[in-house]
Amino acid sequence: MNLTEFLKKINFAPYSSVVNSWDSFNESGSVLMQLWQEPGQRIRDHTISGAYLRVCCWNSKSRATRGQNQTVGYNGRRKAIEAVEAGQRGYAALSNAPEEQRGPGVWAKNCDLERVYPVLAIERIADSEDVFAILGTPISIDHIK
Repeated sequence: MNLTEFLKKINFAPYSSVVNSWDSFNESGSVLMQLWQEPGQRIRDHTISGAYLRVCCWNSKSRATRGQNQTVGYNGRRKAIEAVEAGQRGYAALSNAPEEQRGPGVWAKNCDLERVYPVLAIERIADSEDVFAILGTPISIDHIK
């Protein structure tokens, strides 16, 4: 299943197109973030009950260097972050492609499109402007609302 088929199956539409956006939304306002799985994201002791992973969803250094070329992606991500902060349900699909292999089509090829992680909270880092999604344990895509 490719990303377009996945989004159709779970009734989400991308912010723009699957090529230039990283976030999708459904009719009830729920958010799906496409994120990267990295070493060191597992949470052991967190103040949020059920916290499993802490995943960067807004990297300020990347935004500063690549933001002009990825305006649509960053606009969709900003909308997704703000929606979750306002109380909308959020989910994250994680891809595990190595950093050196990232590029067009790589995210979907390395993603488990049968499960997502509920977004429990958004964590903003004041001194760096980085933003993290606090994720719970994975659930089947059949449980997305």
